[in-house]
Amino acid sequence: MIRSIHSIASMLSIFVASSLTACSGELEALQDPPPLAGDGSAIVQGKRTNARFVLLGDDFSPYCTAVLLVDEPIASATGAGGWKDDGTLQAPAGTTVLLTSGFDSLGGVAIQANGVPAELDTSGRTFEAGIDFTSRCAPSTPAPNATRITLLRRSTFYASRDFSGPGCSLPAGTGLDECQYWTDGPTSPFEATSVEIQKQCRMQRAYSNDITFAALLPY
Repeated sequence: MIRSIHSIASMLSIFVASSLTACSGELEALQDPPPLAGDGSAIVQGKRTNARFVLLGDDFSPYCTAVLLVDEPIASATGAGGWKDDGTLQAPAGTTVLLTSGFDSLGGVAIQANGVPAELDTSGRTFEAGIDFTSRCAPSTPAPNATRITLLRRSTFYASRDFSGPGCSLPAGTGLDECQYWTDGPTSPFEATSVEIQKQCRMQRAYSNDITFAALLPY
């Protein structure tokens, strides 16, 4: 199953491109990439395999984390702004994740050992503290207005729609304030603008083919 970025537990309001405000955007379904392989040291449990995850570094220290109490299915980042759950991977209990928040539920993301970000696939159910995870900083109710859109991996931006010319890379952990984003579908570039892109890349509007981000909750 492939999902666009707004599938992260409904964390963002979706508006048409002509009326984007705050950090919002619109994505169509993205193209299906080749399935991601494990790293050879995973353990098979039931129908899903335990993915391996890296310890979260200082790049994400400003954000709230949680420790999973149960195994959770995951979707892996794909393309620019997309997530794919092919039904094969899960985050095992004990995994530390970054908490995200939508308007009606919490969620989580983490970084796999192969560098690919992963999103907990909690669609159709509630992700609850004390049942699914434990955390010292999780809000008692979803808090989408308290989140900050943050890059989950190094992402490269270009001034041209065809990605020609020099690229400008921003590292994982970069917050995108006052951002807007949109795309017309799987064959169209991902377009974005934010304060950080303008300041660090000197681009009023930028295009990316590898951006992955989430609405993280500050610690």
